[in-house]
Order: sequence, then C-alpha cells, then structure tokens
Amino acid sequence: QIGHPASVLDVGCGHGRFFRYLRQHGMQANLLGIDSSAALIELGTPGDNEELRVGDLFALDELNQQFGWVTLFGVMHHIAGRKRRQDALRILGRRVLPGGLLVVTYWRVASQARFRDRFVEPEDELEPGDALLRWDDTGMRYVHQIQPDEFEEHLALDDFTVEDRFLSDGATGDLNEYVLWRNDS
Repeated sequence: QIGHPASVLDVGCGHGRFFRYLRQHGMQANLLGIDSSAALIELGTPGDNEELRVGDLFALDELNQQFGWVTLFGVMHHIAGRKRRQDALRILGRRVLPGGLLVVTYWRVASQARFRDRFVEPEDELEPGDALLRWDDTGMRYVHQIQPDEFEEHLALDDFTVEDRFLSDGATGDLNEYVLWRNDS
C-alpha cells in the first residue's frame, strides 16, 4: 500500500494521460506534468488542481518544489549516456519529499522480439544497451536497454530505498520494469 500523496510531479507526462488514471482511481492530489513536447502539452486538458507545462527534466531544480510522488514513465530509455541517466535519477530524487516515492519505468525493449527485429546497426559506436529502432514511418528512435550493472547503480540511489519492483504492461505483462523508491531523508 503506497497511499495517496498531496502532490504528484509527472515528468515526461505527454498530454497528461496518467493524471486521468489517477483521478479515475480517486486521487485528489495537486498534479504537475512536465514534458519537453509543446505539441503534446497542448493536447492535454488539465482539470482542477492540474497543470501541464513544457519543461526539461534536466532543469527541474529550477522548480524549487518537492512532491509526494515523482514519476518518470516511458522516458529513461530515451536518455542517451549512462552518466546522464544517473544524473536524471538524482535530479528526480531531489524533487521527492522526505518519505515520498520516486517511480520510474525501464522499457525492456531488447527482451521483446517484435522490437529486437527492428534494431538497426548504428554507424557510430554506442554504449552497451544502446540501439536505433525503426519506428513506423517516422524514422529511427534512440533506445537504451539498461544493462545489469547500470541497473544496480540505479537501484542504489543515495538516500532512497527500493520499496517495490515489478514487471507490467504489454501483451505479455513484462514490457516495462517499474521501480518504486522511498525517500529516506
């Protein structure tokens, strides 16, 4: 049981779909969504106590605000560079209130044959776990399948304890790994 926080920050919120889910499940928190895509933010229809903003994960310290929950769904696998992914976690962690939760998904792209079959050999050397993925008619997308040693570094986030980890999503129920960290500070 993780309870209901007074405030939620959803980074990479798109058009705010997660907010609708929270409201449908009785959440009465103040909700702030941040996404780098102005086009997606414009598609959103925020309700009472909800705000959608264009913003950058790496500029979150400018918020000068903390939240009961901070979420990052469907984003980590698009962040290039091991150090940058670790920095992202630290930045997100600074936005979590003491006792609050940080929730991040890790797309298990390489474990899914339907995606592995669309990997393209890159022209340049990439880090282990990096790939280019053919994506419909829109071209290529950079994706990262987190490697076990990097994942262990993420799990050992300073001042946080892993509250839960589980697989979910997709037809087989294992498309994403969810990690919930509790802020111990």
